[in-house]
Amino acid sequence: MSDLPRTSAPYFPPHRQASEFHGFAAECRRLSPAVLWHLFNRPFSRLRHDAEDRRVAERFRKIEMARRPTSADVCIIGAFSAKNGLSRAARYELDRIAAVHPFATKIDVTDQVGTLSLAAYAAERRDDPPAIVIFLMQPNLIWKHLRNVAPSFLRDSYRICLAVWELPYFPAHWKYIDEVFHEYWTPTSFSAEALRLGSTRDVTVVPHPVKIARSGSQRIARREGAPFKGLAVMDLSTCPDRKNPWAHIEAWQKAFGDHPGATLTMKVRFSRRTAPIRRELLDMIGQSKAITLLEAEMTDAEMVALQEQHDVCLSLHRSEGFGLGICEMLEMGKPAVATAWSGNIEFMARYPHAYPVEYKLVPYRDYLRRYPGYRGHWAEADTDHAARCLRVIAAQWADRSSMNWQVERDRLIA
Repeated sequence: MSDLPRTSAPYFPPHRQASEFHGFAAECRRLSPAVLWHLFNRPFSRLRHDAEDRRVAERFRKIEMARRPTSADVCIIGAFSAKNGLSRAARYELDRIAAVHPFATKIDVTDQVGTLSLAAYAAERRDDPPAIVIFLMQPNLIWKHLRNVAPSFLRDSYRICLAVWELPYFPAHWKYIDEVFHEYWTPTSFSAEALRLGSTRDVTVVPHPVKIARSGSQRIARREGAPFKGLAVMDLSTCPDRKNPWAHIEAWQKAFGDHPGATLTMKVRFSRRTAPIRRELLDMIGQSKAITLLEAEMTDAEMVALQEQHDVCLSLHRSEGFGLGICEMLEMGKPAVATAWSGNIEFMARYPHAYPVEYKLVPYRDYLRRYPGYRGHWAEADTDHAARCLRVIAAQWADRSSMNWQVERDRLIA
């Protein structure tokens, strides 16, 4: 295999700059019928959802308690079998809670065939509600699962909700949760500060217990004859602007251009509304064989296998509540190059092979208006700095050197 490029200049200029896909002109190009209908209908849909949330919150209004019960009678409710990052995080939490409460009842609201259904369990416990109920899902998703459940199910229960939020403001569509829950858990201080802006409940920071068996040392193991491989995982079905896929392509092209010895896999998910983003990414990639889009649903085992096959994690997001994929690859001993802002920076400091990328704060802008009411800022990663980090990591991979991660990383971020 030919040597990877080591210079500060890209091997060849990017097909198109990431900046071309931001701003008013880019948003106008994305106004498909599906997007226009979404933008028109969103305010009315939000009003309908708020009305439903208010009705459910009124039915399940909690009884104030001085402290959390010490009883072992615990019910854990979550979307454990779904194939997404939130469900993977819920499964980590389930393992942690089950270790403390081995006899807890576990209810998977996404699997009504192989597990006990919430409705059946609630009917069974109508006159004997569990002492503690823990919801391992976002608050705005809980209401639809409680619609067909009698309020007596939660009558005397202490209710905990695991919530994670990716921007520094309290989401308006969560405003009824204080009426239902006694306590919130969240994985980062970044997310906790957002929750505290709109909640009077206790908010406890409980980092996700990500534990993955490492395949070797924290140095990269070069696979003979294989290219240096990067992995970027992102759900682009609801807010592509937050995940910022354009910056990933630009950074990789600045680092390696179209060199065959360095390839980037972007595992992505699109929706009908975000189909224009897929076309933009393909346009940016052009004829290059160095970057590919992977659109596939994966189990946990398949996801771990994909991560094991790659040498570095790339995440140039604009904001993250936690950053589960980053943490998973760091736990594997794989280096991660990620924006040095929001929830992920809290755990990255623990890993000598984590490379925080410089950024500047820019005004929030999102063509799908995912976060109504937000007028603040989020981060724009410096793709030049990200490219320098990638080249340093690739050089160690190619040389099989024993470079000290901490020293080299500190030099880059000084």
